[in-house]
Amino acid sequence: MTKTYLLLFFLLITSAVFTLYKLDHRSFFTDELVYFYSGEAIFKLGDFSLNTEVPPLGKYMAGVTQMLGGRSVFLLRTPFALTLLLSGLVTFFIIKSFLGSWWALFGSAVLLWSPFIFTETRMLMLEGPLLLLWLLFHLNFLLYIKHENRRHIVLAGVFFGLALATKIPSILLAPFSLLAIFVFKYIPARKIANRDLMDILSAGLALFASYFIVFLPQLIVTGAQGYLSHVKSIYDDYFVLRDQKGKIHFINDIAFIKSPVWYYFHFIIERYNPLLLVGAAIAPFSAFVQKSLFSYYWLLFLLISFSFNQVLGVKQVRYIAYFELPLVFLVVVLVYEIHKRFERTGKLLAVSLVLTLFLSRVAFAITETPTGYNALYKHMAEKTANFTNGERIYVFGSIRSSRWYFFGLQDNLFVSRKEQLDWEILDIEINTFRYLIFDKFEIM
Repeated sequence: MTKTYLLLFFLLITSAVFTLYKLDHRSFFTDELVYFYSGEAIFKLGDFSLNTEVPPLGKYMAGVTQMLGGRSVFLLRTPFALTLLLSGLVTFFIIKSFLGSWWALFGSAVLLWSPFIFTETRMLMLEGPLLLLWLLFHLNFLLYIKHENRRHIVLAGVFFGLALATKIPSILLAPFSLLAIFVFKYIPARKIANRDLMDILSAGLALFASYFIVFLPQLIVTGAQGYLSHVKSIYDDYFVLRDQKGKIHFINDIAFIKSPVWYYFHFIIERYNPLLLVGAAIAPFSAFVQKSLFSYYWLLFLLISFSFNQVLGVKQVRYIAYFELPLVFLVVVLVYEIHKRFERTGKLLAVSLVLTLFLSRVAFAITETPTGYNALYKHMAEKTANFTNGERIYVFGSIRSSRWYFFGLQDNLFVSRKEQLDWEILDIEINTFRYLIFDKFEIM
């Protein structure tokens, strides 16, 4: 056991290096800036009116990091990125409770180095804290189903409430929880006992308590009207405007007006190594081989999570992390079952999968370079002697991201536009700009 925990410690330290190394290279994304300014407005002005469709917990976290990190992208992202390490730790304890310590170590490595979970938690975005809260929910909910201890389902309710106060996709935990109780509690016993009903009621009360405690500062400042505005924004975003916001995708330099149905599969095939891709394709079927609470539980969550994200009008690469999470556990089940029947083959598969994921993280760390507007800023700093030669720059692209990196430059040296080309400026002042820079995707 001591050896296992030493290896777990080494795994977490190694993952911390992968996670934090070059953390500020990826360009500060538009949505990150939205959370940054929302958190800043809450903590400095007591203003909850920005980005109203997003629950406040992630914005609180962004506000705290803004106070501590200032304008350092590395420091701003660090608390969000470190949630991945906590997720790896929770994953260890989930698997350990059902399959043992060594398989828990294997599963933690797979989760920590999985392509989408790894990359999408290294940003000032909500995926990191959201996945951590989901895992804490699953840990307690699984233990409740296994041991029928009310304390576990109450804790599951608490983490469900906190997840719902972080990001709206957590609503999928509601149908999942009801189905899981039906499948794993009602069907075996052919009834729901009074104790079960009390457990569910206790969890519901814990859910609402934790959810509204997070909203309490906003309710104090804005009253019920502020919360109703939040609910309306959610309705508009997920139903009224579901096919109208952020809908254009660029895949292989081809623009898609709506998210293609094969969107997620394209990026999974692109980023998974062959061994992981084959394992992920077979893994869901391993539930029918193991025929256990653990395997059926994660298969159910995979089906609900994937279905939820597939029917959304707008798809994003980062949403793949939501169903990559249950896939990790099913991959562990697959290799576990192979090992049980063919020990040498199972060991070889486990070692090979961990090794290929490790090497992919090493390769990523070595080859990662500044992207987007971060790369542009560094390039232009070299071109203009660190912006001291008076040469003017015109950027047509993301206003938020470009202004973040070119912050502090005199207005007469830097102009940024997005929605439409400012032809008046270009026509009158075209000869005063030394550099005209166009974002390829914005132009497309």
